[in-house]
Amino acid sequence: MAREKASFAESCKRLLSLQPKLDSKTWWYLRDELRVQAYNMRGSMLAINGVLSDAEKPAAAKAYKKFWQEIESFDLACKKKEPALANKEYEDVKKALAAYNKIVGV
Repeated sequence: MAREKASFAESCKRLLSLQPKLDSKTWWYLRDELRVQAYNMRGSMLAINGVLSDAEKPAAAKAYKKFWQEIESFDLACKKKEPALANKEYEDVKKALAAYNKIVGV
């Protein structure tokens, strides 16, 4: 589990460092980074969710689903190359990630 948490923490760090690329409208980089991190993050999040107590699992599953909905919205905004929408969606991604981290204690 330590390896999964470390991988997840690294993905979080990379995801949270995308603002300069968003500001510079480097759309291709944002979308590439999302694809790379999505693969790693999904696996790590599912592994983390799998070892939670039965009481924590429903909230973690809900937060997981919300986070990935926000990631998809952010990716779509980047695909459309709409700066205002992309910034709003990126803020939503960060909030959803913080909510998930609070639930699972990462």
